[in-house]
Amino acid sequence: MRRIQGFLNLDPRFPILIQAALGSNFLTSFAIILSLNGFSVFVLAKTYDQSPQSLNFYLLKKYSKELYFGSNKDLSHRKDQIIEKYPNIQIIPKYGFSTEGEFGYESLWKQIASYKMVYQNENLIDEKDTASLNFESESTFFDTIILDIGSGLSYFSACKYFHNLNTKILGVCLGESKTSWLRNLPTRMNELEWDDKLKNTAKISEDHLVNPVILPKFAETNEILLDFIQDVYRDSYHRLRLDPVYSAKTLFTLLYYLNDKSLLKYKIHKKIRKDDLKFREKLHLSSQKKILYIHQGGLLSWSKLFALDNEEIGNNFQSNI
Repeated sequence: MRRIQGFLNLDPRFPILIQAALGSNFLTSFAIILSLNGFSVFVLAKTYDQSPQSLNFYLLKKYSKELYFGSNKDLSHRKDQIIEKYPNIQIIPKYGFSTEGEFGYESLWKQIASYKMVYQNENLIDEKDTASLNFESESTFFDTIILDIGSGLSYFSACKYFHNLNTKILGVCLGESKTSWLRNLPTRMNELEWDDKLKNTAKISEDHLVNPVILPKFAETNEILLDFIQDVYRDSYHRLRLDPVYSAKTLFTLLYYLNDKSLLKYKIHKKIRKDDLKFREKLHLSSQKKILYIHQGGLLSWSKLFALDNEEIGNNFQSNI
């Protein structure tokens, strides 16, 4: 939702075209918000399902002016037709990966940077507003911020905002492997119009990135991941809902590298590779363990995972995959 803020200044007199996979958080959230803000939204949704039934599909039907779904080849032909019919149509880049999308996150980072530092010792609470911090030499309340990396836009934006602070920005690569994401790093920086100075100071390093510990394919799941989601939902105080595409993989990976004993019940035999040791070191350098993981959503396609609030939830997981 933050990402979309940078696009609300587009001209509502002209329609908008967005394209992504049918299950994409980006596609559904952008279609809903832009439509509610007065835009006519044309949606191209990639899927090989000839009769999609997901919640995303029904929301897109409701909030788009026109919805087309199919293979990349089908959608490419349809896109040409739409552009020919509406030459002034405003095309949003895939996943909103642009300077507008990057700017949309700024309000989130400002909130985090101004988070009040609270020190509690029995009944004594001392508060200090981070607005008084010397941003050249001090950190915000959090030592480390952990982000899911799909396209990487939120990660880029965070690195840009916090690059003058001592807050580390770590990421778990989910949309593609760490190797592939780093290989495309220069291209992505250019797409965001980063100058040479920012490229050198934004502190994007392979030591700050890691692949997930649980490795089903993107948007797929496995038994361990489902068990973990179920356990977190049941055991967390606020009944935290994780999704199998992003948050569950990232949180599991985070706990794994923190040597959390709660993971001993899961049959994971992964051995930390030598090139991932530095990521673990970066994580453990958070001496106060003031680590913030930002849950970026991902539940729309998996809403039925939490339809039952009882012991049958495990069966419900399996029946909806």
